[in-house]
Amino acid sequence: MRVIRQRVLVCSLLTFTLLACQNTQPDAELRIGYPEVAGLGESLVAAKQALYSEQPDYDYSELIEYGLDTRYGVFVRAWLDHELLMIAQYQQLRDAPELEARERQLRTLKRAIDLE
Repeated sequence: MRVIRQRVLVCSLLTFTLLACQNTQPDAELRIGYPEVAGLGESLVAAKQALYSEQPDYDYSELIEYGLDTRYGVFVRAWLDHELLMIAQYQQLRDAPELEARERQLRTLKRAIDLE
């Protein structure tokens, strides 16, 4: 049952992120009506790109702000949990020491959100 819930959560997470970032309209038109949703999707995509391209100077403050917002906090935490789960599964398959830095960064972001 837990696995099914996780898969449903992951599917809805991915669908929401893709829908938030898929719109190719100009920025002003994109944000009409749903400014936080479009910004959240962009923030998640930018954070993921920074995380996997190993940009040590990337500022995750916008992602942390969304995580602290009661409307989007569950979504951001679910995304962080999903990324941690994917890293853990990959590490079970292969010995991947290069993923340890990503895992530490994700845990730091989750702690920053949970401790506030």
